[in-house]
Amino acid sequence: MIRVFQSVAGVLNETEELCGGRWIHAVCPTPDEIAAIHKTLDIPEECAAAPLNLETRPYVQRYDPEGALLVVLRVPSLESPHLSPRQNTMPFAIAVSPREHVVTISPVDTGVASEIVNSNWQIYSTDYPSQLALRIFLIAARQFIERVRALYREFEDVEAMFEESQRNEDAIALLNLQKRLAYYIKALQGNEAVLERLRRTQLLRAIPEEDRALLEDAISETRLAAKMAETAADFLNQTMSAFNSIVSNNLNAVMRFLAVVTLVLTIPTLLAGLFGMNVRLPLQESPYGFALILCLSALLSGGALIWLKRKHKL
Repeated sequence: MIRVFQSVAGVLNETEELCGGRWIHAVCPTPDEIAAIHKTLDIPEECAAAPLNLETRPYVQRYDPEGALLVVLRVPSLESPHLSPRQNTMPFAIAVSPREHVVTISPVDTGVASEIVNSNWQIYSTDYPSQLALRIFLIAARQFIERVRALYREFEDVEAMFEESQRNEDAIALLNLQKRLAYYIKALQGNEAVLERLRRTQLLRAIPEEDRALLEDAISETRLAAKMAETAADFLNQTMSAFNSIVSNNLNAVMRFLAVVTLVLTIPTLLAGLFGMNVRLPLQESPYGFALILCLSALLSGGALIWLKRKHKL
């Protein structure tokens, strides 16, 4: 699907005409749409198809000195319970064509473009491709910050449930959170490297002086998101280690209790076995023999229980 936007008085309006000063947003474009982008906008077909591979890592490339500039970032995907941790970030390409178009391409709707379209802020202008690209960089970084904060809240909920029940489902939920953070950190590190390269080089041309701060803000927000994700991952690792220790201690306590119960019950079992032998034994002629054996078993078992308790074995 391809949508075309043009800014009028600072507000984005959807149009169908492909000409200079437009923003073209393509979500999972078909081969025919990729061919149309290549033919109309002078953007190589491999440039348009690059972000459709879900494993694409962040990178920046200019195809020739005067050709299209392609910047591929990883951005958070829309929340869905059906997504695996690997799919929580998706490639998002921003291509600036020689005809002053900005083309954004993603395999699925990530919400980055929707935030620009639905905001109607007066700061977006398709007349300045570099400005629009920088705004997209900044929005992607801030979305990562919001997702990491949401992970913090989700982690607190799972942690509270795990403290109460220690179910396998809660442990798996913590593991999934850990995986999602790992993919966030990897994506943010790649995004930061790409933005740093754009700052060091002149690949993104014609950046107005007042917009250079946008690139610095995008880099700062990306670093902040990466730091938050790393801190959350460290905290999650420590918490899972603590939970593992708690589970291990609880298992040891249960095994110790069962060992004590087995030892205490062994005494009456031993006495019953001895007095059940087919040989002459004391008390076998006494009418009180059975009661005396029961009392002896209870006394010895109770004594063993008291001794184990004093030795802190119970």
